[in-house]
Amino acid sequence: MLTRVHPSREDAEAAINTAKQPAYEDEDGGIADAGWRLGRMVAAQAGGWAMIRTINRFFPGTSLLAAVLTSRSAAEALAARAQRLYSQESQAFGKRV
Repeated sequence: MLTRVHPSREDAEAAINTAKQPAYEDEDGGIADAGWRLGRMVAAQAGGWAMIRTINRFFPGTSLLAAVLTSRSAAEALAARAQRLYSQESQAFGKRV
C-alpha cells in the first residue's frame, strides 16, 4: 500500500495472503493479472524515460537531474504516506487500550 501497488490496506493484506498460498491453487488468473499490472507500470515509466533520454541528447545532464528529482520526491512521498499510515495506526491502538 505504501508503494501504491494496492489502493487500500485490505487489498494489500489480501495480496499478501494470496502470495502465501501455494502457486496455481486457483484458476482466476492471479499471476497473469499481476503481470499485466507490472507491465503497465513499467510501460509508463519507460515512456517517460525515453522522453528524458531524447531531451538529454540536446541538454546533457537532464537525465541525471531527472533521476535525482524523481528519486527524492518519490522517497519524500513514501515517507509521508508511511508517517500518515503509522500515525493513524498508533492513534487507533491507543484508543483500544
